[in-house]
Amino acid sequence: MQHLLTEDVKTLIVSYSLRVIAALVILIVGLIIAKILQRVVNKLLTKARIEKTLVNFIGNIVHAFILIIIAIAILNKLGIQTGSLIAVLGAIGLAMSLAFKNSLSNLAAGVLIILHKPFKIEDFISVNGISGTVHDINIFMTKLITSANETIYVPNSKLTENFITNFSQQKNRRLEIIIGVGYEDDIQHVKNTLAKLIDNNTDILKTPAPNIAIKALSDSTVDFVIQVWTEKENFGKLNLSLYEQIKILFDQEKINIPYPQQDVHFICDSPININNQS
Repeated sequence: MQHLLTEDVKTLIVSYSLRVIAALVILIVGLIIAKILQRVVNKLLTKARIEKTLVNFIGNIVHAFILIIIAIAILNKLGIQTGSLIAVLGAIGLAMSLAFKNSLSNLAAGVLIILHKPFKIEDFISVNGISGTVHDINIFMTKLITSANETIYVPNSKLTENFITNFSQQKNRRLEIIIGVGYEDDIQHVKNTLAKLIDNNTDILKTPAPNIAIKALSDSTVDFVIQVWTEKENFGKLNLSLYEQIKILFDQEKINIPYPQQDVHFICDSPININNQS
């Protein structure tokens, strides 16, 4: 009886030892395969000109996925039932996805931004009332630097949920200025004065041609619209300087920029004495 028991123990030890050796082989080979696949994926994505952040992220996901498969294979080889373990991992994954819903949303949005490239680093963008230069794009958020040198971190999901205006994708930008003059001023004289100002400004492009026209007849002014094109690098400077140049030139040409005013009419049966009385 004791002899049979000893034989059974030896058989069990040998069998389990073989399983452990097989599990170690699976582990070693699996780690090698995981590393090779990660490198292959990184190389393919890099050749496809995918952003480095996304390349590393996808490579790490592939590596982690293979490690999970290796772990399940090792447990099966050791005779451990993995069905319940997979169910538990699935439940944990579901709970984590609910707990980190916002983070996962930002993650998905970050992947979309990196893939579709609506903007890149150093682009000047505006989204949901926030404007700034893109300083960094990562998986969860985008870092903007405003013109006032303020740093704003915008969750990626906010970027994909709203309209994005990219001011840097095109080489040139159009600047539009509306200026009001008095009704007594000569229209052609105003146009000629503005045309002279535009011709003498080196930051304004000749093509596309500038446009000067009457936009509206307001209560107190005749509103002219000036539409000019400039290189995107000069847009901010031109936007600030053009108003000052217009005011100086209008003063020289005696063109009036009136204050808002109203005509008041009195209707009565007898004259009204408006003289000051002491």
